[in-house]
Amino acid sequence: MKFFAVIDTNVIVSALLKWDSVPGLVLQSVFEGRVVPVVNAQILEEYKVVLNREKFGFAKERIAETITQIESLSVHESQLASIVEDMPDPKDVVFYSVALAHGNVAETHLVTGNVKHFPKSPIVVTPREFLEIIGLFTQTMLVNEARWPFDVYGANPGWNAFLELRGQAQRGPAAGMTLDEINAEIATARRGK
Repeated sequence: MKFFAVIDTNVIVSALLKWDSVPGLVLQSVFEGRVVPVVNAQILEEYKVVLNREKFGFAKERIAETITQIESLSVHESQLASIVEDMPDPKDVVFYSVALAHGNVAETHLVTGNVKHFPKSPIVVTPREFLEIIGLFTQTMLVNEARWPFDVYGANPGWNAFLELRGQAQRGPAAGMTLDEINAEIATARRGK
């Protein structure tokens, strides 16, 4: 099944700032062919303008490669849907309009880190929600009172190893450690001590 998404610029910026992140997984899903980005000329121009801002410090080559790859994998939507809702940022209108227009052809989501900037709609989703929709995150784990995504496809070997160790600890001592000792180690690592 193909998944179509209009990807807000903030998701791409976040992905490039931290590749090993939820927004990074969205962009990786595009590059791997799981997700087809939906764009138009205005969206591509927005990507170029924002990614070239000095405050991000992205190398020009990296920006060019990213945009070229997105463009080569994308579907260009020439239609714009009419937007009647007021939106706080006029630059966001094109993203919502393109998502609605392409939604007439195939189910299309607008993936953004700023859902509050868009009308309340089932097509407007966060990067994490989108990864759940496409089946990348189908389970979560409760670890030290925080819910963490778990990639059931095995793309995250660190989590797989952690799950195995935690499972062993729940059945009995694992690697000479109890479940409480494992949790204490994790808490210490998080504090950076």
